[in-house]
Amino acid sequence: MDGAVHNPPAGADQLTKQVDQLVESMVSSWNAADSDGFAEHFHPDADFVDVLGRVWRGRDKIAHVHRLNFASIHAGSRLHMIQLASERLAEGVAVAQLSAALWVPAGPLAGDTGATQTWVLSGTGGDWLIKAFQNTWVRKMDGVPAG
Repeated sequence: MDGAVHNPPAGADQLTKQVDQLVESMVSSWNAADSDGFAEHFHPDADFVDVLGRVWRGRDKIAHVHRLNFASIHAGSRLHMIQLASERLAEGVAVAQLSAALWVPAGPLAGDTGATQTWVLSGTGGDWLIKAFQNTWVRKMDGVPAG
């Protein structure tokens, strides 16, 4: 299992298919611990907000941080992602929401962790890059209504 969605549902629009392709490629890079390949999915001046609320700016910084993580807290990890929704906002601009599941074999993040991601995409001709990325851990909290 490589962790990505491969077959968009029948009738899926072009954007849905293109985002699924981006997800598949991104997951493949993650599962190969390829920080440069992972970062190639981002616009050169992208903003990346991690699960701790830290903001990383630029593809080079995103690659650097993931290189450190793949050598430490995410060593040997496996990522699985599915697209929840996507919508074209304007010509060359789209937004997507994704569900991510990360398994880490050891260390402070050992076990399974869920997250919800929001991507703002920019591109032309179906070649999308992530311009803004927000990653939020999925957590239950006593006393918070389920909605």
